[in-house]
Amino acid sequence: VVYGGYRRSLGALWAAVLTSVIFVLMHVSELIHYPPGFLGVGGLAVAALWCRLRWGAIGPAISAHFAYNFTIVVAFLVSTES
Repeated sequence: VVYGGYRRSLGALWAAVLTSVIFVLMHVSELIHYPPGFLGVGGLAVAALWCRLRWGAIGPAISAHFAYNFTIVVAFLVSTES
């Protein structure tokens, strides 16, 4: 949604950069103690943006975010099983 507004004001490239940076910054509190996590969240930002542009809707981007979060939860649960 934010990308669409910025695209009208700033153009596609700057809208993509700005929304991706904002997305990563919104996750700083979760990543501050694990800096390599910025790569994963940055990758998710790019993947979600790609989904948004590819299908012209935010639903696929939300699905990509859900899948990313689900994968992290499953990995955590599997790693903590005794």
